Amino acid sequence: MTKRDFFIIMVKMFGLYALSDILFAFPQRVIYMMNNFELLYLVWSIALLVAFIAVTMIILRSAGTIVSLLKLDKGFDDPMIVMGNLNPTSLLKIGLVIVGGFTVVNYAPIVITTLYFTLREDTYQLYDIPSPTKLYNTIVDILQLIFGLLVVIKYDTLAGWIHPEESDSTIDDTTIDDNTPTE
Repeated sequence: MTKRDFFIIMVKMFGLYALSDILFAFPQRVIYMMNNFELLYLVWSIALLVAFIAVTMIILRSAGTIVSLLKLDKGFDDPMIVMGNLNPTSLLKIGLVIVGGFTVVNYAPIVITTLYFTLREDTYQLYDIPSPTKLYNTIVDILQLIFGLLVVIKYDTLAGWIHPEESDSTIDDTTIDDNTPTE
């Protein structure tokens, strides 16, 4: 694998992490808007969400151009990275498992603790009406945990979506039979 391939995979991993972070940061703005509704704040939040998602998708789709513009692959003595049988897709799969694993490790304790105290409150009936903000935060934490689990479980599908394999259009010489008649 070349150093250019390595940096392209790293830029794509950054883009994927940024996209997941953006999608789960937006609900916090929604909670604020539930308490203090202002049309300008709503428009500003939606514009920021669209802009951040657009920038992240550009990062994911044009990682090679970003590496070329920043000249990340220049200045090395040897252009190759010897990693055995690791190709760019395998490296991306490892990165997806790491990102998903970090998400699971970060949110599993939060979800377990929140559910424990929620069940405890229901058992002892300390609160009559659950707070909508608390319920919303719990739902967002559960969704983040599910997202992390899905990334870990479906890393192969995600790797194919992020870094599709180039089809080889060359014909292998061993597939041509010399005994076939030509017209």
